Amino acid sequence: MATANFQAPSAPVKPLRRPITRLKKQITYFATNIASAYRIRLGAMQSGDDATAEAFMREHDLEALPVINNPEKHTAATYGVKVTPTFLFSAPGGDCRLYHRADQPVGRSRPSWVGEVLFDLGDGI
Repeated sequence: MATANFQAPSAPVKPLRRPITRLKKQITYFATNIASAYRIRLGAMQSGDDATAEAFMREHDLEALPVINNPEKHTAATYGVKVTPTFLFSAPGGDCRLYHRADQPVGRSRPSWVGEVLFDLGDGI
């Protein structure tokens, strides 16, 4: 299973402070509590050049998170990503099991429910 967080480093930083803080907490939580149990790989995908992505990750102390550059947006298009940030879990084979867009209302699909959703999925992971 893999997670992906689609982020646009060119977006204004001030509105992103809360999502970035939440992302850091999620990375720590997943890495220490969920990733090993469910063999999850963490990843962030963005479009733009490598230098912009590296500067963004460095500036926000997110360098531990693997980044896959996606300048042609093929991966984003595969999962229907139209808004950033977008967060998803995909099962082996690429099936999307959990999807959250920044413009979604609060609900079960929000990342704060990820642990419960993973538990609910059980052997489907």
